[in-house]
Amino acid sequence: MSGSATSCELIATAAFGVESSVKWELSRLGYEAKGDQPGRLVFHAGPEAIARTNLYLRAADRVLMVVGRFEARDFDALYEGIRAIDWKQWVPQGAKITPYANAVRSPITSERSSQSIVKRAIVDALAGKGGSIREDADELAVDVSILGTAVTVSLDTSGAGLHKRGYRPRAQAGQLKETLGAALVLTCRWKRDQPLVDPFCGSGTIPIEAALLASNRAPGMHRSFASESWPWLSASLWKKARDEAQSMIDDTGIAPIVGSDINPQAVGLARQCAKNAGVEHLVRFELADYRALRAEHARGWIISNPPYGVRVGEEKEAEAIHRDLPEVIARMPGWSAGLLLAGEEFERRIGRIATHRRKLYNARIQCTFYQYLAHDGSVAIESRTEVGNLDAFQSGLAKRARHVRKWPESRDVFAYRLFEGEVGGVPIVIDRLGDALRVHDLGDAENASASRMNRVERIAAAAREALEWPEQATAVVHAGEGQSHKRTQETCVVRERGVQFEVRPGEPDEAGIDLALREARQWVAQRAAGKCVLDVSARPGLLTEAAAMVASHLEAVTPDEHTEARLRRNLHLNGVSESSVTISRGRALASIDDIEPGDGHDLILCVLSSAEAREIAPAFGDLLESCADLLAPGGLVLLAVPASEVEERFEIAVARDLTRSLHPEDIKPSSGYRFWTLRAGGD
Repeated sequence: MSGSATSCELIATAAFGVESSVKWELSRLGYEAKGDQPGRLVFHAGPEAIARTNLYLRAADRVLMVVGRFEARDFDALYEGIRAIDWKQWVPQGAKITPYANAVRSPITSERSSQSIVKRAIVDALAGKGGSIREDADELAVDVSILGTAVTVSLDTSGAGLHKRGYRPRAQAGQLKETLGAALVLTCRWKRDQPLVDPFCGSGTIPIEAALLASNRAPGMHRSFASESWPWLSASLWKKARDEAQSMIDDTGIAPIVGSDINPQAVGLARQCAKNAGVEHLVRFELADYRALRAEHARGWIISNPPYGVRVGEEKEAEAIHRDLPEVIARMPGWSAGLLLAGEEFERRIGRIATHRRKLYNARIQCTFYQYLAHDGSVAIESRTEVGNLDAFQSGLAKRARHVRKWPESRDVFAYRLFEGEVGGVPIVIDRLGDALRVHDLGDAENASASRMNRVERIAAAAREALEWPEQATAVVHAGEGQSHKRTQETCVVRERGVQFEVRPGEPDEAGIDLALREARQWVAQRAAGKCVLDVSARPGLLTEAAAMVASHLEAVTPDEHTEARLRRNLHLNGVSESSVTISRGRALASIDDIEPGDGHDLILCVLSSAEAREIAPAFGDLLESCADLLAPGGLVLLAVPASEVEERFEIAVARDLTRSLHPEDIKPSSGYRFWTLRAGGD
């Protein structure tokens, strides 16, 4: 065969289990391939196929060009067969010849000795027996595959493996190879009009490979190949192939492709890789917990490579994730799933049989790729989560709603607690916040799981049914979840006794109004009228708004810029003049020591968070006295401490306990505050 030949025998190599995907790719390029042996697909095509296959193949490892086939039973026959090949037409001047040999079920057993013999035979063919050659140019890799007595000799046209697309800045332990990531997407027969989500995206391999496939971007466009320097392979072939690849790019009609991970460094790396690959506009990467995954579309694919737990100490964590995955998939009707996991225990562990499964290898780890297919809006995996006695819960909730139905009109209170207690073993509170319903799991974040989240979702659905509340006006907040998945009503305005609050029902930590401070706000409003007030713990929804509405001047200390911005919006919402309010930033406890006594304040407000209370407990009396030192004659201090952070019988000798009179009737004592007041002069 000469360099101008019209046909070459080529081999696309692939990892075990990926051969069918590579064969399908070759057929799309117009080449009919047959299995030569495991991991090797043989096809015949013109020299242009070398350029096209290297540029386009997504799941293949390399493209080899066959230069000789013969039989060999020993090293002598191997030497003679190699030497008989016309190497002068294939070896560029000065090329560094590097042989690679592998033998399967062959009488030739030593691969290392085989490589030495191959190198000697090629040099003898080029320079005469016993001669030498200059090797100061590019490397020429020679692949020698021995199956039994059949020897196939090929040149590596790719150079670096095809998984090295060029978009990943560095390889890291545990990263999925780009070729394997592409193979997973191809195996699922995912289509560009179907959304795709990877909740364990790591450095983003699967979403990026999906975006390259969806946009018809050739994965090898931005790298070079060994055969580009071969003198007999025309440079015009490569230019034509690259021009063709560029013209085939199509970014239209692509459904959302999303990758998420709980590791911020991984998400940052994924975004950089997507930018390097030229698909940052087609992929969205998010910092998120897989347990909070929700379907934003009626159908799609979850394709992912979850943690295996192969490292010591990580087995239990991985097993917990694997048991949890069915509950994540169960809440996404119409979505199919493809999961690459180590071993073959997943089906037994979760008790669900996969629709399809395929044995694959990730690095040297034996894995199984499980596919669970959904059809016509069905669920790929049914949930096994149960919540007992929902009927009794609904009946009690409806009764409670009837009991408080006159609150809004009679008391001008549009935010209150409807339920607090355990449902199905989950501690739940349900609050009405104006036109929104908030269902909050108060459980320990360490015990959070997809199964628990699904129980909370069923509790929320039962609550909506009992209250006849619309789903779009309901926020479900899960234990340990950074944000609620319900974003349809991000903010609303709640009125309480003439004061308005901007509320975010879906926020887990600060919804925007603390219900347990309702009576305290009334107490403040009565005592702040026309007075100079200092609030050292100013946060939206606590006491600041009630004081600002009536005070002659309010000095407020907020912890950060975000809190200040939200507080200012509330003050503006209530028509409070900016000239009557001074806002600074600082920690509540530290700010008390930093404030100069000056002329004194008529009223000082201090609402401690749980963390602040734990920091100074039980020195609450000392804190009150420090505040009292800043008061004008006859002034008052009000201290509020979360009840959960104070021992039941704890008293402050110098102060008056107002807890009983300021505790709202709809809030359980354990969920409220302890209140103390102290007048200037210790009265």
